[in-house]
Amino acid sequence: MPYGPVPQALDSMINQMIADKQLQRIKTEYHGFTQTRYLPLVKPDLTQLSAAEKTVIDDVVSSDDIITQVDEVMVFVRKHISK
Repeated sequence: MPYGPVPQALDSMINQMIADKQLQRIKTEYHGFTQTRYLPLVKPDLTQLSAAEKTVIDDVVSSDDIITQVDEVMVFVRKHISK
């Protein structure tokens, strides 16, 4: 994955999850750029997470500010990378 630090085995993990029918990769158009999205095909197993970890995840997912900020940064980065 060319944008940002990610685990070294992420591509192989994603490909394995797609092969195992756990994940679907889709390409969409977003602000004039192709975006890769991954959709889960199975429900997550949350039994390994603590209550505090679940709260953090819920807070981040429900935060419109975070989503807006990430969205703005990604549009900015894509515009400058494509030059």
